[in-house]
Amino acid sequence: IQGSLTALATALGSFVPDPQLIALTATVGLLLAGVGLRLLQVKAVRVGDLLPALVVAPLLTQVIVMAR
Repeated sequence: IQGSLTALATALGSFVPDPQLIALTATVGLLLAGVGLRLLQVKAVRVGDLLPALVVAPLLTQVIVMAR
């Protein structure tokens, strides 16, 4: 499964523009921080509820880029 995800990410990486890739990377970083907080039992962050942000962040970035 990980190999196929890596192959998919490599294939899509050349098609995704830099602003969307930056937004996606930032979103994933925040989700990982939430997972870390949950694992350390600091705060029970519901990371599963935040997964739609992986789609919304690049789309919103595209809207902002097009508005310029």
